[in-house]
Amino acid sequence: MRLLFTFFISIIGVSISFAQQTLLPVSLAEAEQAKHAGQLARSTQRGGSSILFSEDFSNGFDGINGNGAWTTSDNANDSLWVYVAPGNTGYYSNGDATGVSHPGGEFSTNIGPLESGTPENGWMIFDCDYFNTPIATGVQDTDGSLTSPLIDFSNDGSVILNWDQYFRYCCYPYAPIYVDVTNDAGVTWTTFDGHGSFIEAANTQSANPLPSTLDISCVAAYSDSVQIRFTYTQAPETGAAYSHYYWGIDDVVVSSNDNADDLAMVQLTNGDVFNVWEYRVTPMEQAIPAAEGGVLAGVLY
Repeated sequence: MRLLFTFFISIIGVSISFAQQTLLPVSLAEAEQAKHAGQLARSTQRGGSSILFSEDFSNGFDGINGNGAWTTSDNANDSLWVYVAPGNTGYYSNGDATGVSHPGGEFSTNIGPLESGTPENGWMIFDCDYFNTPIATGVQDTDGSLTSPLIDFSNDGSVILNWDQYFRYCCYPYAPIYVDVTNDAGVTWTTFDGHGSFIEAANTQSANPLPSTLDISCVAAYSDSVQIRFTYTQAPETGAAYSHYYWGIDDVVVSSNDNADDLAMVQLTNGDVFNVWEYRVTPMEQAIPAAEGGVLAGVLY
């Protein structure tokens, strides 16, 4: 009976941990901790890859790369995506000023701007907290996307997406941010989780910045009409209840790793714990099948 009681208590605990949470403001201490985590994350970034495309949003929605403008869509009459210009002044895609610093919502006053690699020349934010401020007038679940111009990767077998971001959301643990990629003018999109190394949790601020990387080669490699889309939408696990906080994005860089097709088997275990094998190489005639415990370990590319 005691074991059964403990089991039910555990089930209740898990249910509570995944239950809907309430909206909470972020403290100054949490904001400073996020900046410290961002400095650490940036210091451990790996570099050295060939750059195929870059965007630092210094020219706002019009883009700097010569390929065309970034486009937005949302369920709030273009009132969610904001270009944060130098001086932390916000502008919608139609050029209208927001008149506030961002994040600008009533639950985000202590956050401060995105500490990306180039924050001084502008960055993008999906500021749903600001859109739903004040909460006393009502709340709307928010969806929206920021889409790149067409990019040509027809000569590239490796396509790696890198970007700086920070975010905070409510009110379920599942992150509502995604990266979509298309190579057929948007007829089909392949969706990737966009929260990077962040451990999903509602009301928790990510590192500021959170450098993130995605290998999108499965969609973008050797394609001449690729678009990348940053999408904030209701998480499929819940279908609703994401209305507040923010998602900042800057310094989008697409790089390419060198193709290395050589395959080397560097370690082989026989799966036999009763005998000591003298040799590192086992003749194929004496190899133990996988079904009987043979294991291949240490495959390097």
